[in-house]
Amino acid sequence: MVIHTAIKSEIKTATKTACYHCGEVCVEDINEADKKIYCEGCRQVYLLLNEDNLCSYYNFDKNPGLKAKGKFISARFAYLDDKSTAEKIIQFSSETQTNVTFQLPQMHCSSCMYLLENLHRINEGIIKSQTNFQRKEVYYF
Repeated sequence: MVIHTAIKSEIKTATKTACYHCGEVCVEDINEADKKIYCEGCRQVYLLLNEDNLCSYYNFDKNPGLKAKGKFISARFAYLDDKSTAEKIIQFSSETQTNVTFQLPQMHCSSCMYLLENLHRINEGIIKSQTNFQRKEVYYF
């Protein structure tokens, strides 16, 4: 009986589907446009790309996304409202435009760069963005 259970477990694992976005084995049954999605985070990125006709991104790599780890909370970026912090990241500011540079040590793959450099297609308030992968920075204007 133990051997039979072990074989059943291996077969079940072998038939699990890889996430369309990140390539991880799907542990949840999330489907979006007939695509198996690993988690809600991958689903949201897929929806964001799909909504703005950016799904050509998936042609670049077999599994271009990587699963982010850690807790994400809305108050995480509240420090950006602090005036002294703003002064450190603002490169230029006028009545109509503000250019900022963010340090992004988490930037580690083409998914990050692609999304960051295409934010102007998602948010009309961003005119253009450029990433510097070696410096782990993104510059918005």
